[in-house]
Amino acid sequence: MIDTSLLLALNLVALVGVFFLSKALSKRSFKKKRDRYIARLVDENARKQTFQGEFDANFVLETVKKNRKDHAKIVEETTESYIQECREKLNEVLDELDEDTKQISIYHDKPKHYLKQYDAAIKMLEKTTSKKVALTVAQYASYIEDEWEWRYDFLASNYKFSKTAEDYFIPIRGK
Repeated sequence: MIDTSLLLALNLVALVGVFFLSKALSKRSFKKKRDRYIARLVDENARKQTFQGEFDANFVLETVKKNRKDHAKIVEETTESYIQECREKLNEVLDELDEDTKQISIYHDKPKHYLKQYDAAIKMLEKTTSKKVALTVAQYASYIEDEWEWRYDFLASNYKFSKTAEDYFIPIRGK
């Protein structure tokens, strides 16, 4: 793993290079590109920070189990509604079917779920021999806050079929 001071030094060298290059080519478009590059470097630097905190392993395990239960509730609601809606669409197509029909197409996105990710985290936590576990900021967001990197994708694919998912999704997406 690269030391954060080395990363900062490399980023500083890159920034100095960008600065001198921008002086030489002081066009407006280059300044925009330079600003975007600098913003990206700052963002990448923030994501590479590996701050860790120690947490009680049982607390983390119970929290992940609770979050999985909430996720499974949405999956169950979604599955029932999705199957019902697919049957209704299929019946509509069958009712409209006649001899003149040249082509029939039915496409309905299947809602996604991420129960395997919860199960993997639960298995890992159940098998740990430590009383404490170290979590990075990203792991804390996933395991404790239930803010996984796929959360938006999950809610977006399920909110049409689940009132619970809709209640979570609408404030994120905005009306």
